[in-house]
Parts: sequence; C-alpha cells; structure tokens
Amino acid sequence: MPAALPTLTGKTNMDTLTAQSNPHTTEAELGILGCIVTDPALVLPRLVEAGVSARWFHDIRHRHWYQMFSAMHRDGKAIDGLSAKSELRTHPSKGEFGGIEYFSTIADSITSAHAWRTYLEPLRDAFNRRRAIEAAQVVIEHASNPTIPAARLLDDLKEAVESIYPAVNPLPPIIDGDEFVKEELPELKEIIHGVIHQGSKAAIGGGSKACKTWTMLDLGLSVAAGVPWLAYNTTQGKVLYVNFEIQQKPWQNRLRAVAAAKGIDVPKDFKIQNLRGYAADYRTLLPKIRELVKGMELVLIILDPTYKLYGSGTDENAARDIAALLNGFEELASNTGAAIVFAAHFSKGNQSGKQSIDRISGSGVFARDADSLIVMTELEAESCFGIECILRNFKRVQPFSVRWEYPLMKLAPDVDPANLRQAAGRSRDPKHEPFKLLAAIGHTTPDNPISITAWATSADVHRQTLNDHLTEMRESGWIGTVGEGNSARRFITNKGKALLASKVKEAA
Repeated sequence: MPAALPTLTGKTNMDTLTAQSNPHTTEAELGILGCIVTDPALVLPRLVEAGVSARWFHDIRHRHWYQMFSAMHRDGKAIDGLSAKSELRTHPSKGEFGGIEYFSTIADSITSAHAWRTYLEPLRDAFNRRRAIEAAQVVIEHASNPTIPAARLLDDLKEAVESIYPAVNPLPPIIDGDEFVKEELPELKEIIHGVIHQGSKAAIGGGSKACKTWTMLDLGLSVAAGVPWLAYNTTQGKVLYVNFEIQQKPWQNRLRAVAAAKGIDVPKDFKIQNLRGYAADYRTLLPKIRELVKGMELVLIILDPTYKLYGSGTDENAARDIAALLNGFEELASNTGAAIVFAAHFSKGNQSGKQSIDRISGSGVFARDADSLIVMTELEAESCFGIECILRNFKRVQPFSVRWEYPLMKLAPDVDPANLRQAAGRSRDPKHEPFKLLAAIGHTTPDNPISITAWATSADVHRQTLNDHLTEMRESGWIGTVGEGNSARRFITNKGKALLASKVKEAA
C-alpha cells in the first residue's frame, strides 16, 4: 500500500499547529475569552464543568486574562472595559496582560457567546498535545539517563500515558436536566429534508441489483448542487464521496452521466477521493481521511463500499466488530460535523417475507445503529424498487416507489411500493393480500380492537404470515394500534376501510 493517501479533488483548508513542540491555537484561545466577555454567566460555569484552567492557554497573556475574568465573575463584578481597566491597574502581573488595549482584541474576537462550544475542542486538543509532548520528554530524559534502570522505563512510560489519558479521552460532564432544556442549542441542519441531518449516520440498504452506488452518487451530487433527490429536497453544502471500488475512468463516466441526467454541471462543492488500491482497515483509513478534510466544512461524507473498510480482522456477522466500525463512522461524523452515508447490502434470497430492517446482511448492528435507514427492495414491477425509511430523529414517512432509468432512479407513483417481488416460482397467495387481511377485521374499532392471534384465526392465515404484513399495513395507515407489547390490539382505520370499499367497487 502506498505511504500516503491521494489528495482530495479540490483545495483543503488544513489547520496546522504553529510549532511541533508548542501546539496551540490563538483563534480558540481568543474565542473562549471573547465568549466569556460576551456572557460570563453562560460561559464560565460550563468551562469550569469541562475542566478548563489557565494551563489550557498557551499565550501568557491569555492565561492572565482567563484567571482575572474568573476571579471577577466569582466576586460578582461585571466583565467590561472599565472594570478590566480598574482591575489591571493594581494587578501584580499587569505587565504580562498586553495592556488594556488587548481587552478590545478579546472583546472583538467573537459575536455570540454560544460559540464557546466551537472553540472548546481545539483548545482542549492543543493543551493535551502539549501535555503529551511534556510527558514524552520526561520519558526520553529517563531513557537517556544511564543511572535509571532500564526495567523502570516501562513503568515511566505507563505512568506518563496514564497521567494524560483522562484529559485526552474525557467524558462529558453530568448536567442538570432543567438547565439542559433551557439551553438554546442550534437546530441540526437537514441535509435530506425529513430524512438525514448533519452529524448523523445513514445507511442505504439494498440487494445486488439495487444500483446503490448510482443512488448514492445521485445523492451526493444533489446535495452539492442543492437540488432534489428522489422525493426529497436537500440543503446545499460541500460533499465528499470516498470511492474505494470503481476505477477512475468508469467513475468519471458515471459522474458525467448522472450530472447530465439531472441537468446540472458537476458542482465544485462535490469533492472526490479515489481510493481504489488504497483499501485498508478502517482504523488506518478513517483517521487519515479525518485529517485531510479538517477545515473543509463538509455537510456530507459518502463511504462506498463499506466492506472495503473491513480489513482482515473484521467479521461482518460479529456485532462487536461492526459496532467498532460504526463507532469509527460516528467519530468521523462528530469531528467533521458531516452526515455519514454508507451502503449496506441485503442478505441472499428473497426479501419479501422479512421486515425491512431485517433485510440487511451481517450483524443487525448495521441497521439498528444508523440514525436513518433507507431500504431499497425489489418490486414485482420491472426495474422498480420500494423505498422505506426507518428514522430515529424524524417522523415516519410513507414508502414510495422508484424506477431505474439509466443513470438515475426516478419516482414511480404508478407502482405500489408494497408489491414486493416474490421468490421465483412462488406466487402471492390471494388470501394474503392486504385487503383480504383487512376484510377479516372490518368490524373492529379503536374501542373494539382485536389481538393478532384472533385476527390470524379470522383471516385463516398463520400468525407469522400476518406478522409479515403488519409493517406494510401500519405504514400505509390501514391499521391502528391500541396498547403496547403483549397487550397490543389492532383495528382498521378509515383509510383501511376506504381501501376495502375501493376493492369492492373494483370487483363490482
């Protein structure tokens, strides 16, 4: 494998440290201080909860200002230019503040106190790097000292790592619920409206003929151009498509074909990283990708295909292995703020008898970990697929149908998304049609619901057969539920009654 990853198509904005021995970020240090000046009552308690101290600041001026602001707030004093000038006049280290003029530099550095979250992690990161360098220097000094027994060096190294580990891997503080709900948190930007938001993980599941790569390419171009994707509007933003599988010329041809079919030029905000030939374990690749995209302000990262990130030690059927992989995706999302989209393939065989969430091959963690799961299942109609969305943070959306018309999936409103393709040589039992099952509970109401067992008996079908159709009927709005768990009972809705009426009318 080559020593370095190929660079991204498009310029990157790399935020580099100014000196290897003294990592620091002036922007974050000034930003934190500016947030304190803007709203000390909001910011200072949260910084204390996060463990921030004067040592976190590299610039000696910033250390002194942070200490003075903390003391002023603790003493109930206002933090403004006049108060700072008064405090500075008698401060024993006033020569190390940069003068009262520097207060204006701090006060003008930010516009919103809520930006403190943005500056906290870079501040923490630089501080921890300095601590790591200090610990490493101690170990090097000990290793270079012949009077220190070599047997002690391992203990020295362990002690040095343990001294900084809690700071490098901190847990968020425990906070009061009433304070949490009062905090004005920014709304998450919806990348695909009603389906995928920024910072989330989304899986697109489908069989080998579902054209998942074409669909994800369409998704990426749609977001980069700010145009609709399938049935959904998008929010325009920068997209990175990481291609692990397709050679560059065929990939170029696909990109041109999809853009032309959508009637758009390939946007500059659609970034590409071609990594065919660079496939490796996700533990190796994801950190390198994260460094390359630092500062790019991406809203969406597409990783395709997922199995290329497995490496030799990942078993797709092992929950532990897949959870670790998806935790890597989570870290990438958290560090970049982008939504992560990846493909998940169906298990072998016909999928019509399975719940949509159970059609994904391998560990069930694939489907259950994703914030948004978009399932593409083959329908009886030629070249058509039913689209079902299983969503954690959005309200349920109705299934719909698409038809493959090279090089795009296009909406097919004339096709029933519930009419899944059946196994070869097996036709759908007429008595299993939804309207036949609904007819068996046509007398039910919310006040007079029916159990699954009684419903199956009335419809003359096995209980498991009825279970296989419940999701379709519930998502279509034909049935309602009263109660939960083993006490749940079902009843036909007005929409279900309308379906029955239409079937009776067709028969007449």
